[in-house]
Parts: sequence; structure tokens; C-alpha cells
Amino acid sequence: MAPIGRAGRSRSRSARGMRDTGFAGPELGPRPNRFATAGDDGAVLVWDADKAVDSGSSDPSIRALIGRLEGHEGPVLSVAYCAAEGPLRLASGGSDKTIRIWRPEVLEADKAGDIHEACLVVLQGHTDAVNSVHFSPDGTLLASGSQDQTIRVWNPKRGNYLRSLNHHTDAVRCVAWRPHGKRLASGGDDRTVRIFNMD
Repeated sequence: MAPIGRAGRSRSRSARGMRDTGFAGPELGPRPNRFATAGDDGAVLVWDADKAVDSGSSDPSIRALIGRLEGHEGPVLSVAYCAAEGPLRLASGGSDKTIRIWRPEVLEADKAGDIHEACLVVLQGHTDAVNSVHFSPDGTLLASGSQDQTIRVWNPKRGNYLRSLNHHTDAVRCVAWRPHGKRLASGGDDRTVRIFNMD
């Protein structure tokens, strides 16, 4: 996204290179010029907003795609950056019942000729599609909401499961941490929003 113009008008940019598939995101990263999207092809795409094409431009030589993070076996339904200090991390949840935690900065290193493994860990435990993932503000916890009606809380650094919240009676569509503190909110197809104190 571009900043708002002088006369109160907004300017927008578009990223070319998206396939004609379903779409998840965009998720804005902690770095001001990065964002991620995902879709039905099983890949997470990392973009450079500074290289995005001005809306209406027909110049196909300008590309904003930094790279693709591949590993899910089916559509990716959610992406979330970790905003905490430290190495940049990105989580994705998919229809394959898994959550993957990535190091997106390796995409730029790989272009320089270095080979790196982008996927840090694969989290397994949900019994149906993972609809939503979200890091806690300090990056020590990751919440996931699933079609299986559960919320799972993980330690993303160690890659281990910590606890399950089984309060919804239908699919969990979204999870989000409060910006300060340890409160977690969720919304589901059971038409409820639930707030959990995770202290």
C-alpha cells in the first residue's frame, strides 16, 4: 500500500504475478515494504511493496514478487507475520491440516546463490483445515483456528503444542491476539466470538 496523497486521496499499488486461484492475505510484514499472500496452489508468496506496479500501469517488466514458499499440500488459507523483534518469521495454515513456520528472508539469500531451508517447522495436530494463524505480540505463542472446531496454541520457536481450546461448536474462522498482553480472541461458524485470557 502506498501512503495517502496530499489532497486526502489514497494511492494504491498492485502486485502482478498472482495466479488465477483462491486468495488468502495480504498480510503486511513488520518491515514496511514486505507483504505475503497465499492461495489455492499451496504456495505462500512474498512481495516487495516498493516494486509493486502503480494501478493502471501495463508495464509487465516490473515485478514485485520476491519468491515462493512451497510445502503445503493443498490451498493455503491463512498467513501471518511475527511482529516481535528478532529473525523474521511467517506462519501459514492450510487445508492439509498443517501449520508451517517460514524464514522468508532466505528467499533473498537464495537469489544470491546461497541455498537455505525456508521452512523451520511443520506443526501437526489439527484434524481438519487450518483457517487462521496468528502470532502473539511478543512472538512466543502462535494460535491456530481450524475447521475441526478447535484452537491450538503452540510454541513457534520449539515447534511444540501447548494447549487446545475446545469452546466452539463449529469451525473456527479467525484467531487474533490483543496487541498488548496475552488475550486471544476467536470467531467461529457457531456465531460466537470468544475471548481467552492466556496468562
